[in-house]
Parts: sequence; structure tokens; C-alpha cells
Amino acid sequence: MADTEEPQFNTLAERIAALNKQKSFANAQSPSPSPGPGPVRKRPPPPPPPVRPTIEEQSSNPSSPLEKSVNATTHSAKRPRWCSTSPASAPKPHPDRTPDGQKEFWFFREVAEFYDIYVVSRQTSFVTYDPASLPKLPPSRREKESAAKEIARPNRALPSPQPPRAIEPATLARPSLPPRLPSRPVKSQADATPEPQPAPQTRKIPPRPSTNGKSKGPVILGFSNKEKPQDSQSALPARPPIPGRPQSEDEPPPVPLASRPSMAQIEAFETKALTAAGSVNGCLICRDWSAPDAIAAQYPRQSLPRNDPIGYLAQVLCGPLPSYTDKARAIFTWFHYNINYDTDAFFNKTIKHMTAEDTVLAGKAVCAGYAETYKAIANRAGLECVVVTGHGKGFGYTPLKKGERPPPAKPDGHAWNAVRIDGGDWKLLDACWGAGHVDGQNYVAKFTPSQFTYANEHFGLRHFPKDSRHQFRADGVPVTWEYYYTGDIDGEPPTICGTTSEEGISEPSIQPKQRHISIDSGEIVRFQYSKICEHWTKEKCGGQERLVLLSLPRGEGQRDEMIPLETNGFWYWLDVNARDLGPRGKSVRLLVLTSFDGREDATGVTGKEFLAKVGRCAMGWSYLVEWVLI
Repeated sequence: MADTEEPQFNTLAERIAALNKQKSFANAQSPSPSPGPGPVRKRPPPPPPPVRPTIEEQSSNPSSPLEKSVNATTHSAKRPRWCSTSPASAPKPHPDRTPDGQKEFWFFREVAEFYDIYVVSRQTSFVTYDPASLPKLPPSRREKESAAKEIARPNRALPSPQPPRAIEPATLARPSLPPRLPSRPVKSQADATPEPQPAPQTRKIPPRPSTNGKSKGPVILGFSNKEKPQDSQSALPARPPIPGRPQSEDEPPPVPLASRPSMAQIEAFETKALTAAGSVNGCLICRDWSAPDAIAAQYPRQSLPRNDPIGYLAQVLCGPLPSYTDKARAIFTWFHYNINYDTDAFFNKTIKHMTAEDTVLAGKAVCAGYAETYKAIANRAGLECVVVTGHGKGFGYTPLKKGERPPPAKPDGHAWNAVRIDGGDWKLLDACWGAGHVDGQNYVAKFTPSQFTYANEHFGLRHFPKDSRHQFRADGVPVTWEYYYTGDIDGEPPTICGTTSEEGISEPSIQPKQRHISIDSGEIVRFQYSKICEHWTKEKCGGQERLVLLSLPRGEGQRDEMIPLETNGFWYWLDVNARDLGPRGKSVRLLVLTSFDGREDATGVTGKEFLAKVGRCAMGWSYLVEWVLI
């Protein structure tokens, strides 16, 4: 079969198109046997290639995908054949090839070698090429429009992610100083009036003028009421005229320094404002409990029905009272009249669990029985109440010595209650300790209302719950076991008798807080206490108070020196040099006068009357607090 004459191609694109066409046609036919290596070796060498034309290097597309796929090192090592694209120089005819597939194979190889040479000639050196040398592209239309909008936009302060501190509302915990007077405008030289020069010595401020019946005095709301300076200036007194000098209309009046309140007056006003906001009925210590206490005394345990005594008590104790606080108080007082502490079971360690009905019918229980029965009655009456378990500084508690560490936390052994009262507040109470106390191994049924009226912070001084959420402190900060057990002091606290609450004395305010006082410290020791609340007045004690004295020991055979305490109506104190307290080993006592000069009741005796007759008449007293001198 004679060889077919090869077509002539003028351009590379025509040759590649013909190559693709023959490739598609060859795939459609039956596969021909591949030529062996023998005929390829016998093929005569091709004629030498013509001179390669110069091709200009183009770098407009340095990152072409075709160029990235070429290995420059591989193609530089080859010596490819060159196929001329000139139409005048036609390729010489190839020698005769026996198989047609062998001719096609060599044709495809020449085209591929030409394509490799073309790609290598267009390849750009990565060493010599620098992208930064290219000129910057001109901005697009979108970029120009956005830049014009930015220029036309007015300058605005960016919003701060957090508000500045300067605009935060100030805390109104303490009244601020009065506002400064506004600055006066500077007058022209022609209209200016010579101002009188202030004298170097301190000027005496005139007293505040009294207001007449027509003018209304300003309402004192503290110094942070934000009144306008013009309004406050009208209430200020006018400056007295200076002899020989004209009075200027623009001259500001003097600042009334004499009428400026002191810090003590400010704090007293704050306390008075707070107490005025919450009436005396809001103070549990001064509240009138006569109605709930009277109801609690009308239903003794023996008269209760044996069928559902809990529901009956909830109805008769709490039904007549509209206040949640009074309901809780009536249940608390009922325990004092009807439930005794089971000392036999406690000391013999034969305590058994009893239901609330069994406790009411038996009339005796331990602390857990008090708490569970109180909760049962309160819940049936519609009160929200829970049982709180933890540690109590009651029978068996021993204060730590100086330098001792508290034991590991073990809040157990006692139980009390928390009940919601008026306003939704949680109130801590101890019905067990409020009904009476243990003296030795005997139970003394003595009503202790302070176990209901104590604030939660005061209540927590002797009660530590297992769950810290049951402390219910007003500040929301729970105390730790170490703070509770030590009382925040290093050593024993002073010995406090149980009659301090009857005298209206707040136990947390008693100082010194340590039982032992050194006489060699060289300091001035202050003995002080305060009333249990700001509402406590002489009317709470039947119209008059009993006199409280500080007893200082003296030498052997000498009578103790008794000194009345100073007071401002709320705080009571007395300062004594440590070296004048007395001999080492003796006790300093705080006592209350009970009888004096033949009077069985010493209520109303004043300190001046006591000092005038001391040592010349009979008297009696009872101890309140005791310290030991070391």
C-alpha cells in the first residue's frame, strides 16, 4: 500500500487541529499493534533542523498554567527537533514505512516536541522576574466611587464599646458637697466697677437669716439634689455692705460656711432618712407583737384535736393574722408554751425521729423536731418555709484559746428554719432556742424573742448552715467556716450574760472583742456598746432606762470602782488607760444597776445621782459582760 502524501500546514494551529482530528479518528478504528523497538532503532536519522527563528519573550502572563506545568531543567537537557512553519520550505519526504501506525507515531512525536520547544521558549525565569516591578493598576470605577463617598462623609466619633467612666451615674451613698457658684462674665473696661479686695484675715460669716412665714424653706434632700445654682443663690444671705465702697451688683454672696453640716450631721441625716422610709413596724425588734403572741397563748397543746393537729394549728394561729410576719411569729411563740426540749433523749442518746404530729401530741422534741414541726405548720398555713441544718454555738461549744486553729468544717448537729415574711425576704429563726435553754441537764422554759427578731447577720454569729445559700445575708456575701468559728478574733470572746438583749444591748457592738486585756499595752482601752436598733428608746424600758456601770477592780481589801458610761443616746462608751484597769488576774465587768438607796427598782437613776451617793447607800446590780486582765 502506497504512502499517502502528507498535507502541508502553514500555521501551528492548523497542525494541532489536524493532530486532534487524526487522534479522534485513530481511536475510532481498531487498535493496531504497537511498533516494537526494532523498527524504531533502524529508522534513519532525520535531516538537521533549520535555523530557529527568534521569538520575543512575552511576560504579560507570567503565571500561566501551561508554564507552571513545564520543568525547565528537563526541557533544557533535550535537543528537540524543530519543525519549520514557513510555507516555502516543505519538509523532505520521509523514507518508506511499512506500517501506517508507525508513520502516525512519528508525526505525533514531532508535534509534541515542537510544542515543548514553544513552551520552553516562552518560559520566564523565576529568578529574574520581580512582581513588584509591575506598574500599579489604575483604580476601578467602584474604588473611585467608594473613595468619593468617604471624602463626602462627615467625621463622626466612633461609638465606644463601653460607656466612658465620666458618664456613669454616681452612687448616692453619701451627699456630695454643694455646687459651686457659676462663673461671672468678664465685663468691659468701661462698665467695670472696682471690686473690693478681700482682707487677708478670716472673714466672719453672718448667721443665716430666719425665714418668714411667706417664704418656704428649701427641702433638705442632701447635697446631690441637682438644684440649679440660680435657685440656690436666692436662699443665700446677702453680703453686708462695706463702708466707703459701692456695692456691686455682680458681686457674689458669701458661701454660708457656718451652716454647712458636718460629716456627723450628714450621717445622722442619712440614718434618719432611712428610718423614716421604713417605719418602726419594719423593725422586727421594735414591732408590736402583742396580737400574734396573744393568739399563740390561746391554744395549748392539750386542747388540740388528735385528728390533724397540724392543720388545726395552721388555721387557728395564722388565720386571723393578715401579715406573713405575724403568722411566722405566732407559730414561733406557740412552741415556747407547748414544746419542751427532750433532755432525757438528748443526754441518754436515745433520740428517735418523730413526725410533726407526734411532736405536737407528745409535747417534747430536740432541735430537729422543732424545725420540722415549725415547717409543717407554716406550710399548711401557706408560708414558704424550709429546714436549715448546720452547726450551732449552743450546748457543748467551747471558744478557741489564743493561737488555736478552728477544727475542720463540720456543719451539723443543729437545725433551725428560714421562712418568707412580708416583702418576700427570708427570715432566719430558731424555735428551739427561742422556747428555752438547757441549764446543766435540766430544761428551762424561758422565752427568748431575739431568736426571731435578730437580723440574719446577727443570727449567723451562732448559726452556720451546711448550705451557704441558707445564710440569707443582706450583703449576699457568705461567711466562711473559719470566720464563723473564730468570730474574727484571735482568742476567746468576752463572757456575755443572757440579759443583754433585755437591756437593749447589741452583742456584736460590744468592745473589746477579746476576753483577755493586757494592762502593759500602754494604750487607752475603750469599752463600748450600742443599742440593738436605732428605734430603741426609753419608752421600751417603761419610760426610763437602768444605769449601766463599768466596774474596775482594785487592790486587796479595796472596793471596786464603778463608773457610769458616757452616752449620746445610742452609743455608750468609756475610755480607760490600760495601766489604770486594775491588777493582773482580776476581772473588769459591765453591770446594770438593779436597786439603789432603798429602791427595789433602780430604773431612772442617773449617773450624777449615783456618783453623789455611791459608798454611802446600799445597792444591787447584775453582770452583763466580763473581761479578764492579764
